[in-house]
Amino acid sequence: MVSLWRWSAGLAVLAFRGIGQAAYQGGSPVISCDSIPEPTVPGAEILLMTRDLRLEWKGLVYDPSTGNFTLSPPLSVCTVNVTLTHPGAGDEVNVWVWLPTNGWNGRFQGVGGGGWQAGTYGFSSLGLSALQGYAAASTDGSNLFRQDGLDQAFLHELAVVGKAVTASFYGASSFRSYWNGCSQGGRQGFMIAQRYPDDFDGIMANAPALSWPNLALALAWGRHVLRVLDWRPSMCVMQAFKLRSTEACDALDGVKDGVISDPSACRFDPTDLVGQKVDCGLEGKKKVTRKDAQVAAMIRAGPKSTEGISLWDGYDWGTDYIGLLPAELSGVPDSIDLLTAVWIQYFLEKDPDFDLSHLTTVEQFTDLFASAYGEWGGLIGTDLPDLSRFRDAGGKLMSWHGTADELIPANNSIRYRKQVEGVMGGGGLVDDFYKFYVAPGAGHCSGGPGAHPQDFMKKLEAWVEENERPDVLGGKMKNLEGKDVERIICPFPSLARYDGTSDPDKASSYECEKSY
Repeated sequence: MVSLWRWSAGLAVLAFRGIGQAAYQGGSPVISCDSIPEPTVPGAEILLMTRDLRLEWKGLVYDPSTGNFTLSPPLSVCTVNVTLTHPGAGDEVNVWVWLPTNGWNGRFQGVGGGGWQAGTYGFSSLGLSALQGYAAASTDGSNLFRQDGLDQAFLHELAVVGKAVTASFYGASSFRSYWNGCSQGGRQGFMIAQRYPDDFDGIMANAPALSWPNLALALAWGRHVLRVLDWRPSMCVMQAFKLRSTEACDALDGVKDGVISDPSACRFDPTDLVGQKVDCGLEGKKKVTRKDAQVAAMIRAGPKSTEGISLWDGYDWGTDYIGLLPAELSGVPDSIDLLTAVWIQYFLEKDPDFDLSHLTTVEQFTDLFASAYGEWGGLIGTDLPDLSRFRDAGGKLMSWHGTADELIPANNSIRYRKQVEGVMGGGGLVDDFYKFYVAPGAGHCSGGPGAHPQDFMKKLEAWVEENERPDVLGGKMKNLEGKDVERIICPFPSLARYDGTSDPDKASSYECEKSY
């Protein structure tokens, strides 16, 4: 299911994963919660600072192994809220810090946001980190994107406030700091690496919303295709393209398991379904039309100009169309509708009453692309390829992106990775500080039929603290029979290939290869 929650709380997929080896086993505070002093924040003033001790606190957390929310174990934590303002800006920015009162693992973790939210408060983000032993911080950022550039500064201030409060509470002169983000939080992680390379020792930035001005428009492409073609396909028929493309390309890696391991090698032709009937349950059988196939092909290809020039990335075969088409067709509340409407109305057209239904031509969409990056790219593009300052500061960055991501296409991350390699000497040198993984069949931050990397944060910590360089990652998924099986997730650009003879349910039966 695609929902606004998937953007707002994508980080919740990290619940219940193991805690890495702690730098300070059983760390405990040296001062009381209400004695934590105000931090010094250059360029900002503190309007208010509150401190509350919460004992045996419980809340709902998301368990990715079951896909359900469950009641958390009891958490005893000191919660700190620092409200900042920037002289002349007239703003108020909240930075929230949660400090475990026992079992601190000797690490600080900045927690990113999702959708239009700069950060999230509560058990969906900070609670999970505190339960795992981290001192954790997030922020509302006042306004996520601002023409004065403060959307970049609040990430730095989160680090300044969070680390100062952590140092005071635990009496620690030094400790490791990490960023934990997916989706918007992933973009924020890359923004930190590009703009504030000294703030975090390690950054985990998954499914990042990079190149936001172009990406935010590309998210609207599926809806625009329907207006251009003046067509309302059946969601059941559209899902048939997902199923048939998966069937056509599933076995390219040597195993038929419901996942397309290399979508770029998939040669599925949606017109092959034209004229066929699809069983739509209570809706009866529906015939696939040529316009249905055209919708699928245009979404797969991505936005194109009137001259047929590619404007941005499309989606891979095997991606769920429930996330690519409007809620009026899918019946599922959809965050893309909100994200794209806000972006076009407020940021591009600067008219909150602008009616998106008036966008009915490819020319109009092309014009929006022509202006979006020129106006907003420098502030929120987050696609500067030169990461040399982050590298030179000793930082480590890890990122993964699922090929079945129904919100942000994996090609968005692949594009950026290639740009970084082009500027910084090739993949081998970039891998020394920035590891990137493409996860076949994985959805946006969670979900999807494919395997997600396991113990990702532990891998990052081992890289930062022990110089244990991560390579092949492990993951689990369910095969077509619903059985739990193991897979490997290879570092870009390699692919997991079955050896052809061993048990296909075991990770040891796969090797990373350049191609099939």
